[in-house]
Amino acid sequence: MTRILIVDDKEDNLYYLQSLLGAHGYEIDTARHGAEALVKARTVPPDVVVSDLLMPVMDGFTLLRHWKTDPQLRAAPFVVYTATYTDVDDERLARDMGADAFILKPTEPDDFLSHIQTTLARTKASEPAPSQRMPTREDEVLLREYSTVLIRKLEEKTLQLEATNRSLQQDMRARELAEAARDEAQRQAAERAALLDAVFASVPDTVVQLDLSGAVRLINRRSPLFEETATPAFACGPPEQRAAMQQAFEHVIATGEATSFEITVSGDRQDATYWITLAPVVRTGRITGAVAVVRDVSERRLTEAQLIVADRMASVGSLAAGVAHEINNPLLCVTGNLSLLELELNNTPLASDLRDALRDAREGAERVRLIVRDLRIFTRVEDVTRAPVNLTQVLDSTLRIAWNELRHRARLVKRYGAVPTFDSNESRLGQVFLNLIVNAVQAIPEGNYERNQVSVETSFDPQTKRVLVAISDTGSGMPPELQKRLFTPFVTTKPAGVGTGLGLSICHRIVTSLGGSIELESEVGRGTTFRVYLPVTERSVSSAPPKPLADVVPARSAQILLIDDDEMVAHVVRRALMPEHSVQIVNSAEAALSLFQRGDRFDVVMCDLMMPQVTGMELFRRLQVLDPHQAKRVVFMTGGAFTPSARAFLDSVPNGRLEKPFEIAALRRLVNQLLI
Repeated sequence: MTRILIVDDKEDNLYYLQSLLGAHGYEIDTARHGAEALVKARTVPPDVVVSDLLMPVMDGFTLLRHWKTDPQLRAAPFVVYTATYTDVDDERLARDMGADAFILKPTEPDDFLSHIQTTLARTKASEPAPSQRMPTREDEVLLREYSTVLIRKLEEKTLQLEATNRSLQQDMRARELAEAARDEAQRQAAERAALLDAVFASVPDTVVQLDLSGAVRLINRRSPLFEETATPAFACGPPEQRAAMQQAFEHVIATGEATSFEITVSGDRQDATYWITLAPVVRTGRITGAVAVVRDVSERRLTEAQLIVADRMASVGSLAAGVAHEINNPLLCVTGNLSLLELELNNTPLASDLRDALRDAREGAERVRLIVRDLRIFTRVEDVTRAPVNLTQVLDSTLRIAWNELRHRARLVKRYGAVPTFDSNESRLGQVFLNLIVNAVQAIPEGNYERNQVSVETSFDPQTKRVLVAISDTGSGMPPELQKRLFTPFVTTKPAGVGTGLGLSICHRIVTSLGGSIELESEVGRGTTFRVYLPVTERSVSSAPPKPLADVVPARSAQILLIDDDEMVAHVVRRALMPEHSVQIVNSAEAALSLFQRGDRFDVVMCDLMMPQVTGMELFRRLQVLDPHQAKRVVFMTGGAFTPSARAFLDSVPNGRLEKPFEIAALRRLVNQLLI
């Protein structure tokens, strides 16, 4: 069946053409302006479009221009049907813009049908219209002509309106019969009523008129808050909901003051939140009822909650980064001095309990170092860049962060398979795994430690090129009806006040944004397993861990400049290097620049990244201008590049770097490599 799209802002014209063409076997769709027509045509392309020219929002000329430049629509003939643009220049402009036919209103039904049939037949035969030319002139020329035609038409319409106005004024003055005046008033009232009905039906919110008993007199759409056959209409839902509605309604009727409030309604799949405004309806000076406007704000509340969570995560990340940075410097002093002390005492007789105490101190400091390092995973939750990720390291770091939650409730079982590194986002994966692990722990009741366990399993499927991370618990499990909506925002298995119900929905969004998927398997009384699948691209590298760098014997004694605003750190680094090299310490970038500007040069420059006033980054940029060769000898020491500018800087320079707290052996090895 031939499909025709009719575009006209006049209901009478739409009705006439719909009746005429529908009676002759055509399938009809309608639009009130060009913008609506484009949306409908791109959804379901018609075989032909019949369009008026003078319309609101988007007129026919603009629609014609979009139509003929759209690869999907241009093949369908475009028929202009107008009562306004009737001049020869109007038709010529329409033809130049690609119109297949130009019909003036009004046209006899048989003639109109003949035009349509001829246009369709010509299109099927691939025969161009006799007077049709596809646009060959520049768009600027066509737009100029279109503007000229539009201005002329507006001038004509203005003159017509002025003439009509004068004629009406003369006619009204001459009209003496009351019946004619009454008919005019009735017509205007009917139009106003129709307009009000259209506006009432088109309002996206639910609008309800209630009488003094609370019964519905008018309603534009159904709402779970109102029962149209009940009196009062809001006598539905749970008792607290009915009480809130009743109290607000009585207040409005008694005081004549509008009131607004929020109500949350429980649903089968998820809760819905509504913002309700109640106002009095006043007629002839007295209150005759109330009008309620109900707006669904569920999406807004969801967005607000997600923004709160995102802001909270960003704050936690910034705090963790700052804490890590502040801990790293004193921690380097502890670990560095302990390492130097162990080296000094290796060949010295020492009581076994003192040697054990020294070893315990080293191990305790190492545990602190690992915790601080693990915090870095959660300091960049807003970072969406991807880089090669070692999945085992991410999981181990996450487990260390969650260890205090886990160790009292269940045994931890790790089954790590051979998994290649792959491009992903370490921070976001850490957020997902931490949420799943904490959920698994919290699903296990306290007590019976030996029976309960949380297992973390990884594997790689070379056929599908996907990595699997399975996190299982022996907790209480979930019923099927809850599993179906578990990834829906605000759905939670935890008691009130514990969690926001957004964790799993955020996990689902993160995993899908990384190109993966997350699945759930659960059974009441047996536990739950979440499976996270992540894609591995061709850029992935071998899963074998990098080989440690071999110790390098210093080629010579070197002159080393050490720049750090923390004196304790500077002294540790100097102690580590002094047996082999000469080390000069300055505590600011300004002091170092003074040395460079007076001509002092060094074999190695050890520079802290984040310092007050002038940072290590700014020092490096100035040194590149002053002496590019000396700039190549800079090694950066950082307690955590926790600002976007610092991360971008380190990614942009090839210089060596050491993450505090670094091992003394790693420091010596890096310095000695630069001297080869």
